Amino acid sequence: MSLRLVPSGVCVGVCAACNLCFAEKSIYTQEVLAIVMQQLMDMNPLPTLLMRTVIQSLAMYPKLIGFVMNIMQRLIIKQATTISAC
Repeated sequence: MSLRLVPSGVCVGVCAACNLCFAEKSIYTQEVLAIVMQQLMDMNPLPTLLMRTVIQSLAMYPKLIGFVMNIMQRLIIKQATTISAC
C-alpha cells in the first residue's frame, strides 16, 4: 500500500514496483487486495494510483467484481473525477 502513496511525478517507477508486488500472488491474495483497496478508499485525498490498483486487482481476481462495483459507487460519491492522471 505504501507504494500507492508517492507523488504522481514518480509513477513509472512506482508502477514497475507495484507490478513486481502483484506478481507475488501467494502474498497478494484476493482478500489482501480487497483490504488494501478499502484502506486506499478511506484516504483523503485519494491516492493517485488508486484506479490502477483497482483495475489490476480485478484483472487478477475477477471474483472481486462486486467489491469493485462498490468501490466505483463510492468513487462517484467522492467525485473521483477530480483526481489528476498519472
